[in-house]
Amino acid sequence: MTNETRLTAQRDPINLFAGSVGDTGLFQTRSETWNGDETATAEIPIGTVVGRITSQYSKLAAATITALDVDAIAWQSGNIVRYTFASTPDLSTVVVGNFQTITGSANALNDGVFYISAFNDTNDTIDVINLTRSDAVADVVSGATGTGTVSPQINALDVDAITWQFGNVVRYTMTGTPDLSTIVAGGNQFVVSGSADAKNDGIFEIVGVNDTNDTIDVININRIDATLDVASGATGTGAVYDEYNIGRIQAYDDAATNGLETAIGILGQEITVYDQVILNTDGTTKTRAVYPVKTFTKGTFHEAKLTGLDAAAIVDLGGVSSNGIFTF
Repeated sequence: MTNETRLTAQRDPINLFAGSVGDTGLFQTRSETWNGDETATAEIPIGTVVGRITSQYSKLAAATITALDVDAIAWQSGNIVRYTFASTPDLSTVVVGNFQTITGSANALNDGVFYISAFNDTNDTIDVINLTRSDAVADVVSGATGTGTVSPQINALDVDAITWQFGNVVRYTMTGTPDLSTIVAGGNQFVVSGSADAKNDGIFEIVGVNDTNDTIDVININRIDATLDVASGATGTGAVYDEYNIGRIQAYDDAATNGLETAIGILGQEITVYDQVILNTDGTTKTRAVYPVKTFTKGTFHEAKLTGLDAAAIVDLGGVSSNGIFTF
C-alpha cells in the first residue's frame, strides 16, 4: 500500500477567500484509470499553506554504527554542526555522504537525520549539515544527552541484470550484495540511470524486494515483454527513495528540511489522500499521472479558515496579519 493524492472538486470560495489563483505547483497523483482497492485516508483542505519539495535524500540502509554516545555538540559555521562522542568509538568506517541519526538530545534542534560532511576518528567527531542550526545557541560543551547511529544511503546500486517478469513488472538484480533490508515495497521508489536502453531508466515504483537475491521488482510502464532484458553485465546505477517528489507541492512544514519549510502559497482546492493497491493479483498495474494544483498566490483571507499559517509562513509569503485577516 502507498499513500497517493487525487484532486477533488474545488469548494466554493465565496466568503472564504478573495484572491488570485494559479497553477503554482504539482501534486503527484494516481490517474483515474486504475483497477484495485482504495481507501480515503486523509484530506488536505482548501486553504492549507503549502511549500515545494526542492531536495530529497535517498533512503537509508541499515545502520553500520550504532549506540554512539553524544558528549558535546558544537556549531562550526553555516549549517555545519560537530558532534563529539564519548568512549572513543570506531569511526573508521564512516564515509562522507553517510547519514547520522541523532535522538534524545535535550534540545530537539540537535535531533534528526543529517548528511555527514566530515569526520575525525582520532578526535571522535562527526560533522553534519543541520539545517535547523545556524549559530551556537543550542551548543552543549560536554555531558550532552543523545544517541547516534550512522547509516549509508542506498544511492549507488550497481545493476547487473534486468529481466521482465509479467505485465509491466521488471526485476533489477544488483551486484555486490547490497543491503536492501530497509526497502519497503509499495512505499519506496527506484531511480535508475545509465542503462544501455533508455526504457530501462526512470523513476519506478517498487512492488517487490528480495534482500537475499539482491533484487528489486518495479513497475516500468515502458516494458511489456522481455525484448530489452539484460542477462548480466548491465550498465546502470540505481538509488532507492522513500518518495521521489522533487518539485511537487505539499503542506507547508516549518520544521522540514527539504523545501517544505518555505511557504509559497495557499492551496486553492481540496486534495484527497488515498491508500491504494499498486499491483493487482492478475498482473495489471496502475499508472502515475501529474495534475496541476490550484494555489492562491495573493489575496485576502480569514485566518480561521487557513491551515498551517504561522509567523514564519507569514514572513515567507511577505504578508500581513491583522485582526484575524491575512493579506499577501
